[in-house]
Amino acid sequence: MLKYFIVTIVLLLAVSCVPQARTVTVYPSNDSFAWEWAPSNNYGSWSHSRIGKRGLNLQLDPNRGKHVWTALMFDLTPYSGITIDSAIVAVYIYETVGTFPPNEVWIAKCSDDWEENDLTWNNRPGYHNWLVPPAPQYAWWTIDVTTWAQAWIDEAYPNYGLWIGTNATSVSDFWIYTKEEPGTEVDPQLILYYTGINLESSSDEN
Repeated sequence: MLKYFIVTIVLLLAVSCVPQARTVTVYPSNDSFAWEWAPSNNYGSWSHSRIGKRGLNLQLDPNRGKHVWTALMFDLTPYSGITIDSAIVAVYIYETVGTFPPNEVWIAKCSDDWEENDLTWNNRPGYHNWLVPPAPQYAWWTIDVTTWAQAWIDEAYPNYGLWIGTNATSVSDFWIYTKEEPGTEVDPQLILYYTGINLESSSDEN
C-alpha cells in the first residue's frame, strides 16, 4: 500500500512540474490618438480612439480629410525573463465612418517615448518597422506582434509602444475603445501566450 502511495505522490509531483501553456492579458499603460486636423489637441482622456482619415464633423470630402493615428503602450516590465510563444494585440472596433475597412492600414513601433496626456499630432513620435496587419473587422480585431513583444520583454530595444495608422487617400475611419472606457471588457489588450509558471494579468488603471 505504501508503495502505491509513494508512486502516486511522485506522479503528482511530476505532473505539477510539467510546464503549462498559459496566457496573460496586459492592458495599456498609455493610449491616445493624434489627429492631423487638430494638431495641438490632446485626446488622452477620451474613452475611444480613432484610426483613419477624416474631416471635421464627419466631412467625407477626401480633400478635407486628415489622418488620425492611435498610439498604444503596454508595460511589460513585470514579465521580464519569460519566453513567449506568441503575442496578440486586440482592439475592439465599434464605430466606422465612410468606407470600411480603410485601405493602407499599418501598425508600427513608436520610435520615441510619449505620454497619453501630452500626445498631439505636432509632438507625435516617429515610427519604424511597420507592417501590414489583417484587414480591420467589427468587434475584436487582432494583430500578431510576437517578435516585438519578445524584444520588449528582453529589453532588446526600448518599449515605446506602437502606432496603428493608415495612409488612406479616401475619407474613412474607425473607432476603438480605450482604457478610459469603464471596465476592461472592451479595452485594448496585449495577450501573451507562453509556457511556464502562472503570471497575473495587469490591472486597468484609468
